[in-house]
Amino acid sequence: MLRTGSETYETLLRQVELGDVWGVGRRLVERLALMGVHSAWDLALADPKQIRQRFSVTLERTCLELKGIPCIEMNDPGEARQRIMTSRSFGSVNGHQN
Repeated sequence: MLRTGSETYETLLRQVELGDVWGVGRRLVERLALMGVHSAWDLALADPKQIRQRFSVTLERTCLELKGIPCIEMNDPGEARQRIMTSRSFGSVNGHQN
Protein backbone atom coordinates (compact mmCIF):
# COMPACT_ATOMS: atom_id res chain seq x y z
CA MET A 1 0.00 0.00 0.00
CA LEU A 2 1.40 3.37 -1.00
CA ARG A 3 1.27 6.18 1.51
CA THR A 4 1.36 8.76 -1.24
CA GLY A 5 -1.80 7.85 -3.10
CA SER A 6 -2.29 10.86 -5.34
CA GLU A 7 -2.83 10.46 -9.07
CA THR A 8 -0.12 13.04 -9.70
CA TYR A 9 2.39 10.92 -7.78
CA GLU A 10 1.46 7.83 -9.78
CA THR A 11 1.65 9.71 -13.08
CA LEU A 12 5.08 11.07 -12.20
CA LEU A 13 6.51 7.69 -11.14
CA ARG A 14 5.14 6.02 -14.27
CA GLN A 15 7.20 8.47 -16.34
CA VAL A 16 10.46 7.89 -14.44
CA GLU A 17 12.56 5.21 -16.09
CA LEU A 18 13.94 2.63 -13.72
CA GLY A 19 17.53 3.53 -14.63
CA ASP A 20 16.88 7.09 -13.45
CA VAL A 21 16.06 5.92 -9.92
CA TRP A 22 18.89 6.43 -7.42
CA GLY A 23 20.90 3.25 -6.96
CA VAL A 24 19.43 1.38 -9.93
CA GLY A 25 22.11 0.69 -12.53
CA ARG A 26 21.97 -0.96 -15.93
CA ARG A 27 22.38 -4.51 -14.59
CA LEU A 28 19.64 -4.03 -12.02
CA VAL A 29 17.33 -2.62 -14.70
CA GLU A 30 17.80 -5.84 -16.68
CA ARG A 31 17.23 -8.10 -13.67
CA LEU A 32 14.20 -6.13 -12.47
CA ALA A 33 12.69 -6.28 -15.97
CA LEU A 34 12.60 -10.07 -15.62
CA MET A 35 10.28 -9.52 -12.64
CA GLY A 36 8.06 -7.14 -14.61
CA VAL A 37 9.49 -4.01 -12.98
CA HIS A 38 10.05 -1.41 -15.71
CA SER A 39 9.45 1.98 -14.08
CA ALA A 40 9.74 3.75 -10.74
CA TRP A 41 6.01 3.11 -10.32
CA ASP A 42 6.50 -0.63 -10.77
CA LEU A 43 9.26 -0.56 -8.15
CA ALA A 44 6.98 1.37 -5.78
CA LEU A 45 4.36 -1.37 -6.16
CA ALA A 46 6.87 -4.21 -5.66
CA ASP A 47 7.06 -6.21 -2.44
CA PRO A 48 10.01 -4.75 -0.47
CA LYS A 49 10.78 -8.08 1.22
CA GLN A 50 11.02 -9.82 -2.15
CA ILE A 51 13.23 -7.01 -3.48
CA ARG A 52 15.55 -7.42 -0.49
CA GLN A 53 15.73 -11.20 -0.90
CA ARG A 54 16.52 -11.03 -4.60
CA PHE A 55 18.68 -7.90 -4.65
CA SER A 56 19.82 -5.91 -1.60
CA VAL A 57 18.75 -3.98 1.46
CA THR A 58 19.67 -0.78 -0.39
CA LEU A 59 17.19 -1.49 -3.18
CA GLU A 60 14.59 -2.48 -0.57
CA ARG A 61 15.03 0.93 1.05
CA THR A 62 14.68 2.65 -2.31
CA CYS A 63 11.48 0.67 -2.88
CA LEU A 64 10.15 1.77 0.52
CA GLU A 65 11.09 5.40 -0.17
CA LEU A 66 9.10 5.26 -3.42
CA LYS A 67 6.15 4.02 -1.36
CA GLY A 68 6.47 7.12 0.81
CA ILE A 69 8.05 5.34 3.77
CA PRO A 70 11.17 7.25 4.86
CA CYS A 71 14.12 4.98 5.59
CA ILE A 72 17.17 6.60 3.97
CA GLU A 73 18.76 9.28 6.12
CA MET A 74 19.57 12.52 4.42
CA ASN A 75 22.54 14.59 5.60
CA ASP A 76 21.71 18.07 6.81
CA PRO A 77 23.50 20.43 4.41
CA GLY A 78 24.28 22.68 7.39
CA GLU A 79 26.12 19.92 9.23
CA ALA A 80 29.86 19.74 8.91
CA ARG A 81 30.99 16.40 7.56
CA GLN A 82 33.31 14.30 9.61
CA ARG A 83 36.22 12.92 7.65
CA ILE A 84 39.00 10.56 8.39
CA MET A 85 42.32 11.12 6.71
CA THR A 86 45.18 8.67 6.59
CA SER A 87 48.60 9.62 5.39
CA ARG A 88 51.68 7.48 5.12
CA SER A 89 55.18 8.60 4.39
CA PHE A 90 58.02 6.33 3.49
CA GLY A 91 61.58 7.34 4.22
CA SER A 92 64.59 5.97 2.47
CA VAL A 93 66.89 3.23 3.72
CA ASN A 94 69.12 4.37 6.63
CA GLY A 95 67.30 7.70 6.76
CA HIS A 96 69.11 9.07 3.66
CA GLN A 97 67.22 10.78 0.92
CA ASN A 98 68.01 10.05 -2.70
